[in-house]
Amino acid sequence: MASQHPLQARNEDLYDVLGTCRLVADRKEMSKTSGSSEEFIAILQYRYKTLLSARADKNPGAFKDRNNFAGQTAFVAYELVRGTLIKSFDFYQTLQYPFARAVYIKFIVSEVHPFLDGNGRVARVMMNAELMNANQTRIIIPTVYRDDYMGALQ
Repeated sequence: MASQHPLQARNEDLYDVLGTCRLVADRKEMSKTSGSSEEFIAILQYRYKTLLSARADKNPGAFKDRNNFAGQTAFVAYELVRGTLIKSFDFYQTLQYPFARAVYIKFIVSEVHPFLDGNGRVARVMMNAELMNANQTRIIIPTVYRDDYMGALQ
């Protein structure tokens, strides 16, 4: 990975990891939080664009253009994504504590599922940005706990 060029057999995974690393290593970016619903949307779309920059088929930076599912779970209809995020921001602004804001922002992005792919990753990035902005410790979920984490989300 030092060459910035992933192995050919796993291009998507490695470019996603590279995009994630670029984003979370940028302390200035990871300390940004939203002051308005439009700023929230701009930050969210920018971070998604950075995370999936090598995957043009996933429309990096754009909200989903079709509905998405995880098993039998249907997420917010693509036509309602922007409005749902704007409305959810109203409640976000009432939260005082950084941890509450972090958990809420992760919940909203996870539940709305505004993008074609990478929703969980961008939700965790948004959560950790809230914590970094408040000089609190980030939450990292080790791969060995993935099944436990996914089970808790269900």
